[in-house]
Amino acid sequence: MKRKWGSLAVFLVFCSIVAALGGRVSDPDPGSWYDRLQKPFFHPPGWVFGPVWTVWYVLIAISGWMVWEGKDSTERRYALLFWGGLVLLNLVWTCLFFAYQFPGAALLEILLLWFFIGAFVIAAWKVTRTAAVLLLPYWIWVTFVAFYNLNIWWLN
Repeated sequence: MKRKWGSLAVFLVFCSIVAALGGRVSDPDPGSWYDRLQKPFFHPPGWVFGPVWTVWYVLIAISGWMVWEGKDSTERRYALLFWGGLVLLNLVWTCLFFAYQFPGAALLEILLLWFFIGAFVIAAWKVTRTAAVLLLPYWIWVTFVAFYNLNIWWLN
């Protein structure tokens, strides 16, 4: 039982580290590059992002952990591969968009992220449906962020 909870802690810590790295490269402060961009009318208020991303990273960690704890199978291995990919791609998007200030490249990259989330959901569904369902709200959010990213690229 301790091993089970220990592995959950590893997933939570790993996702917390990735979230912290992403937080370090994003700069939403007044006067920053992001602050000066023209944004679409549906721009969410800045205070939304911290709590939302906290929830997403917790769900991503729990979802990955649930698949990790599932019965060994080809689907499980694929789901874990896509899980690792989506965590990495989420960080890469943040770097492309905020640190390197390339919204066009970030837009292309977020499409790949969107695919990885979908591939994870499909593979995880065969291992544990709960893990797949946990990432559906995040998938919807990434769809919104992709549309938001497209609009920022277009407007700027």
